[in-house]
Amino acid sequence: MTGVTLAGVEAMLTVIAESTEAARRRGPAELPDGLVELITGLDLDALDDATFAELAASVGVDLRPGAGQPAMAVVNTVLDALPAELREAVLVRFLSVIYS
Repeated sequence: MTGVTLAGVEAMLTVIAESTEAARRRGPAELPDGLVELITGLDLDALDDATFAELAASVGVDLRPGAGQPAMAVVNTVLDALPAELREAVLVRFLSVIYS
């Protein structure tokens, strides 16, 4: 902490409290029925980034250029529901799409 950062702490704490309350009101993300099974059956190596982005958009996570911030609660809920090895592969593909 420095004098510069210390001056913004109260504002930051206010934003964190407001964001936390908004997230609590919204509740947990709900996944469409069968989504985890669908993802489990995908051959991620056969999909290019554009196709992955289109598939993600079809379930409410729009990763296409210009779409803005993706719905991270949905992304995290999907990742939590997947087996570890698939979770890593989906996360790598997700990051590839948003950072390319």
